[in-house]
Amino acid sequence: MGLIIAIIGGALILGCGIAGFVCYRKYALPNMQPLSEQDLAMCRDILVARQGYPWICRQAVKTGECACFPCEKLLRARGLMLQRRFGRFVHHE
Repeated sequence: MGLIIAIIGGALILGCGIAGFVCYRKYALPNMQPLSEQDLAMCRDILVARQGYPWICRQAVKTGECACFPCEKLLRARGLMLQRRFGRFVHHE
């Protein structure tokens, strides 16, 4: 009984891995877009803070191209950078 459960569990894990690889090759690779140096630096910071998408962000930092460009996390990081840079010049009344 334990052998059957182990075989089924192994098949499920293998199937999920294969499905992930096929989806990555079919959907992600054709959509790869190059990142600028500034975006690449922000992606590294996002990864260091463990806030990125594990597989996609690591590949983006490794290759310099992102399949989800621009993702919500990168847009948020850009917004925060602009607030820090230009926040002191904005006057609120």
